Formats: sequence, C-alpha cells, structure tokens
Amino acid sequence: MEPKVVQKCLTSTKQTKSGILWEYQGQDVVYKQGGSGNNWALGYHYYDEEVYAATSESIRRQLEPMDYFGGFQVLQSLAGGTGSGLGTHLVERLREDFPRANLINVA
Repeated sequence: MEPKVVQKCLTSTKQTKSGILWEYQGQDVVYKQGGSGNNWALGYHYYDEEVYAATSESIRRQLEPMDYFGGFQVLQSLAGGTGSGLGTHLVERLREDFPRANLINVA
C-alpha cells in the first residue's frame, strides 16, 4: 500500500509489438500511506472498513457495465501484513458480498 510503488505500477504499461497489452486504471486503484509491518493481524484488522469501502466501490464500478460476471481471481501474498492480512480480510468480504461468484485465490 506504499504510494511510491503504486504510482510506479500505474505509470508503467506492458507493451507488445502490436501495442499496449494492459495498463492499470488509476480510478480503480486503492492504496494509502503506510503498511502493516509484516504483521498479519495489523493488516487484517487495521485496514478493514476504510480499505474495503473503497475496494467494493471500485469493484461495483467495474461490474456495472458487464452483462456477465464469472467471478474473482485474487492474487495475494502469504507473507507480510498487507498482502496476507489485508488480503485475507478482502477475500472474506468478497465471499460475503458476492456469495454466488466464483472465487479463485492464489497465494
């Protein structure tokens, strides 16, 4: 959730010979200053509501124009606090909010 790292990801695009393969949409990226200091519990409990409110709004904005939604593919870390703790919390909330959606979680 470090702003410097997130900004670098937002400004870099992956390109092929035929053009841009993908780029991140800035309005759908959720981050804030600070991390969880490799503390799973801090990532799980500290960032819960504030981050999930912004995340769920971003998800709903992306799902709105779709005719069909197959599910989520979540990539997260097993180590650290933000990737593992916050990641676990977000996956649990996705399951609560979208109980019928397919959910693939890769850690």
